[in-house]
Amino acid sequence: MAFNSSRDPHESMAEINMTPLVDVMLVLLIIFMIAVPVITQSIEVNLPEAQVESAPAPPVSIALDLKLDGSLWWDKQLLSHQQLAEKFAQIAQAEPQPTIELYADGDIAYKSVVKVMALAQQQGVTRLGFVTENVTSAAE
Repeated sequence: MAFNSSRDPHESMAEINMTPLVDVMLVLLIIFMIAVPVITQSIEVNLPEAQVESAPAPPVSIALDLKLDGSLWWDKQLLSHQQLAEKFAQIAQAEPQPTIELYADGDIAYKSVVKVMALAQQQGVTRLGFVTENVTSAAE
C-alpha cells in the first residue's frame, strides 16, 4: 500500500470511503432477505360466520325554506302553518328522526324564525339545523 507523503497532514481528505456504505447495504439486504418470508407467511384459519343485520339507512334531511314574504316551503312544496305543524308531528314520530334543514331568508324577521323553531319543539322535533352561506369577505 502506497501513501502519498507530499500532502499536508492538516489538509482534509476529499475522498469518500465506500467500504462502510457497502457493509451497511449488505447487512440490510441480508436482514430483508430473512424477514420478508417470515412476514408474508400466513396460517390458514377457518373463521366462523355470523348473521349481521343490515345497518339502518342514514336519516334523510328535509329542506324547510322560510321566504321573505312569510311563505313556508317543505321540500319545494308550499305549506301553511297548520300543515307544517302536521308535518312536524309526523317527523317527531319517525325513528330515526330526519334532520330538518332550515333555510331562512337573510332579511326575514327573527320572530318568524323563532315561531317555526317553537312549533318544531312543541311537536317533538329534535333534529333541526340552520343552513347558512359561507361568506369569505369581511366587508359587507
